[in-house]
Amino acid sequence: MKNTKTERADLTFDPIANGGVLVPGFPAYAVTADGKVWTRYTVGGRRKRTLGVHWREKKPTKGLLGHLRVELFHEGKKQKYLVHRLILDCFVGKCPRGMQCCHNDGNPQNNAISNLRWDTQESNCADKIR
Repeated sequence: MKNTKTERADLTFDPIANGGVLVPGFPAYAVTADGKVWTRYTVGGRRKRTLGVHWREKKPTKGLLGHLRVELFHEGKKQKYLVHRLILDCFVGKCPRGMQCCHNDGNPQNNAISNLRWDTQESNCADKIR
């Protein structure tokens, strides 16, 4: 029986080799089609980030409406992103004017690319009712 608390992450996983893409402007981060965000930064002491060679999954936090968020760092600056927008930006392209990121199933925590699309606010509200 495996002890999940002491079990180490798979250090051989490479999100880029598995269909993921690098996040533009943040070379130490990648996203995969299943909606996960990955980083090469190691977990260090207070405010200490070291760029490692292995990828690890970045754990998102949940916002007030249930949407998942991550903080990305580059050159000492921190930026917060909604995971669903980050996934669509990386795989589809920037949000067209007047559009919103919509979850096809209405579940704000399902950030797989197959579940996301750019659409109108009206359509987004209809998704929430279903």
